[in-house]
Amino acid sequence: MLVSGYSFDRLRSNLILTNSQWTRREIASLCGMTSEVVYPPAPGDVVDTPWDRRQDAFVSIGRLTPIKRQDWIIETLALVRREFPGLELHICGSAPPPDYLRRIEKLAAAHGPWVHIHQDLSRKALSTLLSKCRYGIHACVDEHFGIAPAEMARAGCIPFVHASGGQVEIVDQDPRLCYTTAEDAAAKIASVMRDAGMQRALQTAVYRCSERFTTETFIREFLSHVARFLAARHGDAAAEGGRVPT
Repeated sequence: MLVSGYSFDRLRSNLILTNSQWTRREIASLCGMTSEVVYPPAPGDVVDTPWDRRQDAFVSIGRLTPIKRQDWIIETLALVRREFPGLELHICGSAPPPDYLRRIEKLAAAHGPWVHIHQDLSRKALSTLLSKCRYGIHACVDEHFGIAPAEMARAGCIPFVHASGGQVEIVDQDPRLCYTTAEDAAAKIASVMRDAGMQRALQTAVYRCSERFTTETFIREFLSHVARFLAARHGDAAAEGGRVPT
C-alpha cells in the first residue's frame, strides 16, 4: 500500500460492482463498503434440446481440484444410482493436480463405466454435451458466484448446487435444488427425477432465471451502472462548482 498509494477512502468513493448478492454482503461485512451486483455472463452457445430428448445424465464443470469436490460428486450420485441405475455422470475439467486426477480416475474406475471424465473439452464439445444432459451438479462450498452452474442453466439443464455462496442465486434459492449434505443432495435429486412434472417446471424456472446471465444483460447493466455513477459525479461537481473527479 505504501508503494502503490492505494487508498480505501478513494475506493469507497468509487463505484464497486460485484458478482453476486453473497459477495455484496461479504464486501459490506468485511470492508464496510457498498457495492452493486452485476451478474457475469455465462459462456457458451445455448442449444435448445427438448427435455424428452435429453439423457438422465449429470454434468459437472470446473477445474479438477479438491475444492470443486468431484470425488464427493461421484460418491453422492452413486447413492442416487441405487434407485436410478441408468444415471450417468460427465465430469469436465482441465489442469488437474496429478495426485487428484489419479484419485478421481481410480474412484471412477471403482464405480464403473457410468462415470466419464473429460479433460480440456473444446467449447463446442462442451456445449454439445450440455445439450444432451438433463441435470448439472456443482459441489463447491461458498463459491462467490459459480459460472459453471450458470452455464448449465443457460444450456437448459437443471443444476443442483451447494446451499452456500452466490451459486444459490443461479437457481433463485429454490430449496429443491440447494443441498447441504450428500444425503440431502441424493434425496432432492431423486425426488426431482421421480417427478416429470417437477422436472419441466424446474427447467422452465431455472432457464428464465438464467436470462440474467446473458452477455447482453451484462453489457446493459454494466453500462447503466456506469452512466448513473458518472451522472451523479457530474451533479456533485456542478453543485460544488468544481471539476468532475476521476
